[in-house]
Amino acid sequence: MTSKNAVKASKPTSKQLEYSYYALDFNAYSPDSDIVNTLGIDTSDYARFTCNHVMFCDVLSVVEADNAIALMSRDINTSEDALQFLNDQGLNHLIKDKSWETNELLTRRIRPLSYAEITAKGRGEQSTPSQIIDAAEAHSTTALRDWQRYPSVPIRILDGAINLADIKEIGATRMIRADPKGDALIQALARINNGDVDFNAADLKSLIKTFYDETAEIYDMDKLLGMSYSYGIDFTRDLFNPDYAFRLSSHLNRPRAPQRRNALEEKLIIAYGDKMCRYQSEHGFQIGSAYSEVEQLWEAGVDYRDAAKGLREGYSVNQIAAIHKESIAPSISGGWL
Repeated sequence: MTSKNAVKASKPTSKQLEYSYYALDFNAYSPDSDIVNTLGIDTSDYARFTCNHVMFCDVLSVVEADNAIALMSRDINTSEDALQFLNDQGLNHLIKDKSWETNELLTRRIRPLSYAEITAKGRGEQSTPSQIIDAAEAHSTTALRDWQRYPSVPIRILDGAINLADIKEIGATRMIRADPKGDALIQALARINNGDVDFNAADLKSLIKTFYDETAEIYDMDKLLGMSYSYGIDFTRDLFNPDYAFRLSSHLNRPRAPQRRNALEEKLIIAYGDKMCRYQSEHGFQIGSAYSEVEQLWEAGVDYRDAAKGLREGYSVNQIAAIHKESIAPSISGGWL
């Protein structure tokens, strides 16, 4: 294997040809003991070497990353030298064809150190090559690497729990802005990856854009996703007041609710309450009504506009329901009721 094999996928960029000095703590890696003993490496020290990305990938193309670090710390800086050393020392069983991975690193402009770090100490042995490279790419991006630490986004990708393609579809910056802690959206990514929800990354992107790109409001991502899981992401995205809708949903699902609603009834009541909120906003009313009132008015079949106006004018739920039932104009109902 030659250095040309490692770079055949693309013409190196100027950045990939820049030399960098590395001082890597051996405690973070686990090179083969025979390599360590033969080269006389002190693993309590640091692996120090200077190379560019092309050279780094060249050595990585023929051995595992842990062993590549050890070899480069002793000036074995090409795949040819690495292969000759391993064959001469009877260590050819340590030779691994990683040319696909290194070509991907160079083609996708991923730092080879990110690949070495993500696969250190044998991590990724149960992962596919694509998962490993995707994880390395995520690890190369500081925002993704630091978004959630335990386990990190790159490790979740490496383990197959989430998909880098989904993150790219939505946009890492958009996701981090919408959910700085990451808990809610990373769980959503995992559910999408597992097929546990009836929406995909494009749908999730639309939800985030609606409530975080196109409004000045700050919404709780946990609540938005909770509504999406229960009632569908399209329904949630079209809500006028998702915070009120979430509280109304909680009211309908309270432990001691006198009546348990099925999912369709819940959705209809929430849609009704949300329409009331929109109407109230459009007409300068105070937004929001008592959840029990909304439930009862929906049950009585009162038009949401009449419900909003009736509550605004100080009528009780029973009065509004009676007005609706008898088709009496509110302006003349006071004495009759």
